[in-house]
Amino acid sequence: MSKKSVYIKDEILENGYHQIGVYDIKTQTLLSTYQTTPHGKKSGMETEYDNDSKKVKRQTYWVNGFKDYEKTYDAQGRILSDARYEDGQCIKETQYSYPDIARAEGAYKNGKKEGVWTYYANDGTVIKKERYHKGKEYTKQYEALKKVSKERIRQEDELSEGKEKRVILPKMTAKEKMKTIMQIKKDLSR
Repeated sequence: MSKKSVYIKDEILENGYHQIGVYDIKTQTLLSTYQTTPHGKKSGMETEYDNDSKKVKRQTYWVNGFKDYEKTYDAQGRILSDARYEDGQCIKETQYSYPDIARAEGAYKNGKKEGVWTYYANDGTVIKKERYHKGKEYTKQYEALKKVSKERIRQEDELSEGKEKRVILPKMTAKEKMKTIMQIKKDLSR
């Protein structure tokens, strides 16, 4: 991919803000437009265009030099992602894919996936859910631990009710359970 030669058109507005236009020198095509404060920080809507078709490729809303939200689009003008930011860090994003998965939703913490990410089909039904901590997926470990925890709670309930101490364990050996628990603790402590 070659670097583009661009020129910048800077127009000073009445309020002291600058209206910036970035153009491709060769084609004279507008590539992006945005405003800056008198102190040079981006503010308001920034729009980037596809250099061939002049369609919107990305829209970013800036507040005092920090992203507030951003949307990206495909060549047909459909939304690919819709992200929300706090102090310049992405905190929540919805991703769209055509025609397979209609969307995926989840949160970020410190720029990494965090918590539950949910994937939806075109008809809105949930396809799958994945769990993340510090950007690492731990869905399988979480489900295994949840299964072990439910069984332990059931066992403790039976014992506290004076029921017979007959336990049906999930299809995991004690070594597998301990390994799963230790792995989750290790992942969560990073």
